[in-house]
Amino acid sequence: MNDEQDRIFRETEADHFFERNRAFLEKKHYASEDLPLRIMEMYNLRPGSVLEIGAATGYRLAAIHELYGRDIRAVAIDASEKAVAEGKRLFPDVEFCCCPATDIPYQEPFEMVIVHS
Repeated sequence: MNDEQDRIFRETEADHFFERNRAFLEKKHYASEDLPLRIMEMYNLRPGSVLEIGAATGYRLAAIHELYGRDIRAVAIDASEKAVAEGKRLFPDVEFCCCPATDIPYQEPFEMVIVHS
C-alpha cells in the first residue's frame, strides 16, 4: 500500500473491521480453538518475545501470557485505534502499537511473529 491507501484504511476500514468483529473478539478464547495457540502447544514453543500483526485487542497475546508465563514480551500491532484502546483496557500486560503493518516501529528481533486472522 502507498501512504494514501494506508491513511484511508486507518481512517475508515480499520475501526469498521473491529466493530464488525467485536462480538468474536470479546468472547473467551481457548487454546484448543485458536490455530496459532494450538501450533505453540503442538510444538512446545515457548518464545521470550511475540509480535502479532493484526492483533485487534491482543486477546491471543493475553492468552499466551496466561498459558506460558508473564515473562514473555507480547507486542500487539493493529491499525484500529478502537481495537488498541479496548486491548489496552482489557489486557494491560500486552504492549500495543497502533499502526499499519507497513510501519511497524520495532527494530529488534522477536522470537515469534504471528500474522493470522
